[in-house]
Amino acid sequence: FHKILIADVAPEGIEEINLPEGLSVFYTDHHPNAIIPKKILELRTIDKGYIPSSRTITELTQIKPWLGLAGIIADSGNLHSENEDFIDEQLKKISMTFKEFKENISNVITNFLIYFHNQPDKAFEILKNINSIKEVKQLKKYSEPLEDEIQRFIKEYESKKEKIGDVNFYYFEPKF
Repeated sequence: FHKILIADVAPEGIEEINLPEGLSVFYTDHHPNAIIPKKILELRTIDKGYIPSSRTITELTQIKPWLGLAGIIADSGNLHSENEDFIDEQLKKISMTFKEFKENISNVITNFLIYFHNQPDKAFEILKNINSIKEVKQLKKYSEPLEDEIQRFIKEYESKKEKIGDVNFYYFEPKF
């Protein structure tokens, strides 16, 4: 390859990336402006409202738009009206409701990434081979342990929470 695309990294994080010489680098993000090296071509979407980088990448590349949609939802882009038409268009293409997509695709991918939070290279190797929305079901075996843990803590919360003034306090130590 001779091009690198960097997305959703705070501008200050660019300095931490050891970029090989001689490659074209394109940077896009929705964080406020900061100075990045002049040799990097950049697109900031902050002036358009809250546009998650996963949306920008999906619009630029058209690669795995369902994965971009999952990223938009994980980044809470669905809470901002400027993403509404894009989200609706993507959901229409795959004939799913927002609720169906969030439960069966977005949450599964998010949980999968949390499952491998200490092994990002392994997560990438698995995810790069998921080429269709139907193949996301292969990730459920990683998602289910997180869902089980979440449900367990929700149940424990009711019986173990402590009332401290007007605050309900519940200490827990999740595996994930």
